[in-house]
Order: sequence, then C-alpha cells, then structure tokens
Amino acid sequence: MSKNRKARYKETRGGVNALKTLDWESVFSGNPNHTKYLRSLFDDISWRFNLPNPYPGDCAPMTDCRNGEILRNI
Repeated sequence: MSKNRKARYKETRGGVNALKTLDWESVFSGNPNHTKYLRSLFDDISWRFNLPNPYPGDCAPMTDCRNGEILRNI
C-alpha cells in the first residue's frame, strides 16, 4: 500500500473528473443496443429529479422504475 495518500485514487475526485471529461456524445453515438442500461440510468435520474433527459432513447426493457420509488440503477 502506498504511503503517499495524494497519489491514491479518490472516487470523489477522480470519478468526478473522469465523468466531467468523458465525451458523452461519443459514448452514445455507437450501437444503441450497447447503451440501453446507460440510457436507463440517465432516464432514471432525469425522471427522479424532474429534469430533461440529455440522452433519450431506448432503455433496457426490464429496468422501468416508473411504478416504484427505487431507481433501477442505484
């Protein structure tokens, strides 16, 4: 284990930075069958917080949370 804590990965810092720099348009521009679960995640978050979904499209068919309170991807 590294004693240099600054060099260790921190999800709150590293994960946020990774998500900020990810080219989401590129992620969603590929085969739509490969992004159904990711679209489901965006759909859940958008629905739960009453926000427009920036990446609408086909979601995974078994992941609808509209009838319950639990987000399917969390």
